Amino acid sequence: MEGYRKLDSATEDLFEHVLTSVAGEFLMERKEIAFGISLLSSFSSLGDYERLYIHKVTEFKSASNSFIILLLEKHLTLVKQLPSGHRYSEEVEEIEPLLFFTLPHDIGRVVIRKETLGDKIADIFNREDIDFKEYPTFSRKYFVTGNKPDLIKSYFPKKLIHVLE
Repeated sequence: MEGYRKLDSATEDLFEHVLTSVAGEFLMERKEIAFGISLLSSFSSLGDYERLYIHKVTEFKSASNSFIILLLEKHLTLVKQLPSGHRYSEEVEEIEPLLFFTLPHDIGRVVIRKETLGDKIADIFNREDIDFKEYPTFSRKYFVTGNKPDLIKSYFPKKLIHVLE
C-alpha cells in the first residue's frame, strides 16, 4: 500500500459534502492514513493491485455505535489485445468508499460490492457469493463474500440490507 497521494478536487469535494451532511448526527474524527492501512492490511484480495492509496480516513461515533469510512484508490494495469494481435497496456484507476463497523456477533470479514456479470458467471462454478433468500433484490444487486458464510447469513444486519436494496 502506497499510503497517501493528492485526491482530485471533484472527488474530494463530493466526499466532504457527504461527510458533513451526516456530521451533525455523529462525533466525527479524522484518523491518520496509517490507521486506514492497518484496517486494510488483512484483505489479501487487495494484493492484486499495483498501487493503493488511502484517503479521508474518518471515524463517526454516536452514543450507540461507531463506524469508519475511507476512500480507497486502486490502480491496476491491464494488458489488452487488438484483433490484429497487437498488445497494449491500459491503467485502470478506481476510487471507492469503504465502510468498517463492528457487530454484536462475530461474522468474520465480509466484502460487499456491486455484483457484475463476471461475478454471476464465476458463481456458477465456485459458489462464493452469499445470497439471502429473503432478500432477492439485494442478492441480485450485490456480491457478498466472507470467511464465515453461515454466520453472515444469520447475523448480517438486516437494516443495512434494507438501506442498500
